[in-house]
Amino acid sequence: MGTSKKTKKDDNRDEKLFESGIEFIKEYLDIFPLSVEEIDIFGKIKAKYKQETGINTKALKKNDLDFLIASTAISQGAILVSNDAIFGDILDYEFGLEFEKWV
Repeated sequence: MGTSKKTKKDDNRDEKLFESGIEFIKEYLDIFPLSVEEIDIFGKIKAKYKQETGINTKALKKNDLDFLIASTAISQGAILVSNDAIFGDILDYEFGLEFEKWV
């Protein structure tokens, strides 16, 4: 069995691919800076989720990005579209999240 080693050329190719992905995001998607309001909402969502689910702290951290996404949607007055069930839970907490589940 042969093993594949990553070369410097592979690293350069991966870096260029990553950079082109970042450029695509910057060109075609709205990027919102994280505001103090969003941080406040994030903390409230995270605390409520922990209280409601009883999830341990280590497992709770795995949801931080979802909490940030929800916080941004709430702060920006945007409709969050996802198939992730956690957003349905957050919707139930009445923080003002507008959520549509798309499959």
